[in-house]
Amino acid sequence: MRRLIPTTATFLLLFGCASHPTINPHLPEPGKVKKGYALSTENVFPYLWIRKGLTDKSEIGFRVGLPIYGTGIDYSRVVYQKENKWDLINLAWSINPNFNFDATYYKFKTKKTNLNFFKGKPVEGCFSHNGKYLWITYYRRSYDLNAIDPSAVCIIDTEFDSIIRVIPTGSLPKMIRCSPDNKTIAITHWGDNTVTLMDISSDDPSDFKFKENIIIDYKPKLNYDLKEKINRDQNCYNCLRGTVFTKDSKYILIGKMGSNSIAIINSDSCKYIGSVEGTRTNMRHLIIKDNNFYMSINKWGYIQKTQIDTFISHVENNITEQYDKWEEVFVGYGARTISIGPTGKYIFVAVNNESKVVVVRTKDMKIISSCLVDSYPVGLDVSNDGEYLVITSQGKEGEGGNSVMIFDIIYK
Repeated sequence: MRRLIPTTATFLLLFGCASHPTINPHLPEPGKVKKGYALSTENVFPYLWIRKGLTDKSEIGFRVGLPIYGTGIDYSRVVYQKENKWDLINLAWSINPNFNFDATYYKFKTKKTNLNFFKGKPVEGCFSHNGKYLWITYYRRSYDLNAIDPSAVCIIDTEFDSIIRVIPTGSLPKMIRCSPDNKTIAITHWGDNTVTLMDISSDDPSDFKFKENIIIDYKPKLNYDLKEKINRDQNCYNCLRGTVFTKDSKYILIGKMGSNSIAIINSDSCKYIGSVEGTRTNMRHLIIKDNNFYMSINKWGYIQKTQIDTFISHVENNITEQYDKWEEVFVGYGARTISIGPTGKYIFVAVNNESKVVVVRTKDMKIISSCLVDSYPVGLDVSNDGEYLVITSQGKEGEGGNSVMIFDIIYK
C-alpha cells in the first residue's frame, strides 16, 4: 500500500478542525478500518473518528465529539488517479452549534515508486474493453507451504501502463478469459475446482464485480497438515486449465486436465451444467476459431478438432453421452499452447518435450511443417497479420531456454 506518512499504530493522533472530518491520506482499501482521535483548534475536547473502505475508490467516515461538537458522517470518493497521484472529494455533514454540510476537494501525491510491481507469480492474461485493460492471474500471491491461501488477479490500464485494481481470488488461479461480448471475465482455479465469473459490463473498472463462484463437480477440502508439503501443481483435483467462451458468449468450455472431459458452464445463468466426456486425457489449451473447436492434449501429444456447432448441439441435447466426433493428429509429446493464424488455415503448436514447433493444416489435420526451437517451448502466438510467430521457451538449468523467439512465417 502506498503511504504519504509512516505509521505503525492502529490509532492515529491528528490535529484538525472539529467541523471537518479526518481524511485518510492513503488510497481506500475495501473493508479496511482505521480509527483514532483528533485534537481540534476549535474544541477543548478531542473527537473520536473511524473510517472504513467501501471499495478501492471510496470510504465512509464517522465522528463522535464530546459532548457533540464535531460529531458527523462523511463520504470520500477518488475522482482521479494516475500513477502516484490521486484526487478525492469529501462530502461531510457535521453537528456543530450550527449544522453544516461541507464539500472539500483534496489532492494527494506519494513518493514515486514502481507502482507496477505486485508480488506474486503471474501466469496467464487476457485483454478486455478492446485492449484497454490487461488482466493477469497470479498463480500464487503468498508462499504458504500447501498453496491453499487466496491469490489475486490484477488489472493493468494499458494506456498508462499501471496497475489500477488488484482483486482477490481463490487459490491457484490459472486461466483467465474475456467473453466475446465483453461482459464477463472467467477465472479458473487450478487448485480448488472452481471458476469465478466477474461482471465487467461497465466501462469503469471500479464497477467490475463478482457474479458467481462456480464449483465444478465438488469442492475439495484443503485441510492439509501445514507441516507437510503437498505438491499442489500435481494434487490439483480436476486440474482446470484450458478455458474458452463460445462465440455467442453463452457457454464457457473448460478442460479438466485431470480427466478426459470438458466442463460446461452456462454463462447466462452462471450454472455448471455438466461435463462432456470423450476426449483424450490431459487436455491443456482450448480455442475456437470460425466454426471449429480445437484442443491440445499435453501428455499424449495430440491436437483434436471438432465442429463447434456439433459439439454445442451435443451439450444441449445429449450431454450425458460420450462425444466421439473428433479429428486428431499426433504432433509430439508435450503439446502445449496452440495458436491459429488470421486465415484459420494453420495451427501452430508448441511441443514442449521435443523442443519444436509444429504447423498443422486445419482442413485435413495434416502436419505440413515443423522446426526445432530453444529448449522446452511453452507459449506461442501468431501476429494479427499472420506474418510473425512469437515463442517463449521455459528451459531447464543447463539446457538453454528462458528465451523469447520471433519467427517470420513464409507461406508457399
